[in-house]
Amino acid sequence: MKKRVLLITRHFAPENIISAIRPTKVAKYLTRAGFEVTVLTQKPSVPEDGLLCRDLAECGRVLRADSAESSSFFSRLLHRPLHRPKKKEKSGFVGAGATSEEKSIGTLHRIISGYRQFLRVKRREMEFYRSTMNYVQHAGLDLSHFDVMISSYSPMATHMVALALKEKCPTLRWIADYRDPMDPCRPAPLRRYYDRWQKRVLNHCDAVTAASEGYLKMLLKGHPDLCGVPIYNGYDPEDGEEETAVPLPEEKKVFRILGMGGLYAGRRDVSIVFSAVSDLLKSGRIRRDQICIDYYGAGTSAPYLKRKIDELELPPFFYDHGRVPREEVLLKQKQAQMVLSSGWDTSDYHGVIPGKFSEQLLLRKPILGVVCGSGKKSELHRLIHSLRVGYCYEEGNHADSYEGLKKYIAESFTYWRTRNKELYEPDEKKRAAFYYNNLIREWIEVINDDNKGKL
Repeated sequence: MKKRVLLITRHFAPENIISAIRPTKVAKYLTRAGFEVTVLTQKPSVPEDGLLCRDLAECGRVLRADSAESSSFFSRLLHRPLHRPKKKEKSGFVGAGATSEEKSIGTLHRIISGYRQFLRVKRREMEFYRSTMNYVQHAGLDLSHFDVMISSYSPMATHMVALALKEKCPTLRWIADYRDPMDPCRPAPLRRYYDRWQKRVLNHCDAVTAASEGYLKMLLKGHPDLCGVPIYNGYDPEDGEEETAVPLPEEKKVFRILGMGGLYAGRRDVSIVFSAVSDLLKSGRIRRDQICIDYYGAGTSAPYLKRKIDELELPPFFYDHGRVPREEVLLKQKQAQMVLSSGWDTSDYHGVIPGKFSEQLLLRKPILGVVCGSGKKSELHRLIHSLRVGYCYEEGNHADSYEGLKKYIAESFTYWRTRNKELYEPDEKKRAAFYYNNLIREWIEVINDDNKGKL
């Protein structure tokens, strides 16, 4: 008999947010595999994703607690814009040329902003926790009905709910899933708070899964007696693999590199691609009217990226299109000749695999990876080259990596111009492993095998 699964997640279909995709696909493909799935989530609080809307019918039973938003004075105060120090440079940053007093004010501003952000997140987490636990109580949810419970981080509130339910029903097998790792880059007091919660989760759950090998190592650092299972995010062919992109008019047929997402406060940076393109333009291997970079969802990072273009004295070939629906981004990626996938790898942060990476595998587009930080042979680098789906530049290996970056862009451009198709020859067997219909087998193993991922 197939097991009955309770999946706890804050974000779920049809919400147009990256954190809703993983739990939605897990619920969908577990249901298809014959499992009885019940999803415990909140009412949608962001715009709808048309593709995830289609998945809802196959996600089992979905229970939604109220999405409570506080309107208290404290809540309004946390969201009130903080007075910023005067900008010393055109760049907008208080840095070179600033007095020691201005630098101190800038540092204090960042610290206060960090704590305000923590309090905003904490308030939302507690609202989710309270509304979800109230829903469980009033709905009379019978925990003994379920064989397995999966909680999807982030936020921490999903694990907080799972911990409370585990205490109510100790025999319920609990799988703590991490779409993201616990962030070690927080200020020390906040890091200690999350570390305490992390230890409670590890001490009480029955298995741990994570979206990358690096994330799993970070989670279990300092716990040599524990183990877990890495299960990557995947792609769903039903999200549009078979659809054909609308061809662009002849006058718009330039080599398009498409990027997406913010820069996470400088942790990732795609401007090295601008430098590579600048060198190729200067060498004459590509003409100025033959290439452009389209970017979506840059948000507050857009001015920085545009400034980098100006510093390199490049022609206006960078276009920021803002935030658009996921369906439109998928279409634009299909029309592009290359897509950017950027992350970071440092001494204390590993395993960053951008959420869009799996979609890029779906669309069969050459992937240009950019990994910032001191790390070498990062997980993103290993995946891109193992799957043979593109090239990955690493800042930690700049000397060799940069030449390879320029060579890959130039060769891809020439191949496209001469053959009217992208340079893309993946390892299809390895690529197929990321298809959710195949990935779900790894989830089923963890669910069915009490020793799989056992702590």
